[in-house]
Amino acid sequence: MERQARNIPEPDIAVLRDGERAAWFTACLLQRAASEALSQAPVFTIALSGGSTPMKMFDLLSTAPQFSNIPWDRIHIFWTDERCVPTHKQESNYGNAKRHLLDKISVPLENIHPWPVSLPHTEGAEAYENELRTFFRLSKGLFPAFDLMLLGAGTDGHIASLFPQDPALEIQDKMAAAVEGGTPFLKRLTLTLPVINNSKRLLLVLTGMSKAKIFAKIISDPACDLPAAMVRPLNGKIIWVVDRKAASIFLHADC
Repeated sequence: MERQARNIPEPDIAVLRDGERAAWFTACLLQRAASEALSQAPVFTIALSGGSTPMKMFDLLSTAPQFSNIPWDRIHIFWTDERCVPTHKQESNYGNAKRHLLDKISVPLENIHPWPVSLPHTEGAEAYENELRTFFRLSKGLFPAFDLMLLGAGTDGHIASLFPQDPALEIQDKMAAAVEGGTPFLKRLTLTLPVINNSKRLLLVLTGMSKAKIFAKIISDPACDLPAAMVRPLNGKIIWVVDRKAASIFLHADC
């Protein structure tokens, strides 16, 4: 069946030499998206994810001269998901972003919007939803439209903290959810699919041989029930950023 018949958008795919080049390319896309958005709006909104490639990108954004002119005072930073652990733990997405990026750039504290992991589990999800509603000035039933959302995908096909067969994948009336799962198995907070799919631009970044099977599966069978295959923006654009190892099976099958 054709992608169009399934109402599944055709993604753009950028294959880079290695993880370092993928991080550089992602940083360039972020810079360009911010420049384009800020030419027409007062602020730029981004939702970051965890993982090794984002941390490489954070290091570039905070040190490479090419990115020194990014107007961080006009950028508001959110997170796609978070593990309910203290900020100093290596499992903390916010903590890693803080150490690799936020502590090294001039960004106002009021522009940083971490998940409230100190609250009880479900209360944390409700509090973040309220923050999103207030910041984006949303009426009931509407979802925020992030200018850019950065996502990875696990070897099991999960995105953010939405795992295969998790009931949270079915949520259509909430922006945030309290879940448990992953490796390590932890309580987590995550944006829901309606928020993810309402983004204006989505970057899905996969690097390393461990991601080769899942990337090939998602691209060859876009109607499968893996969470990463459920990223189908309503009006936005998907860009897959992968290195040669992650794309190896896909490239071989495409020959």
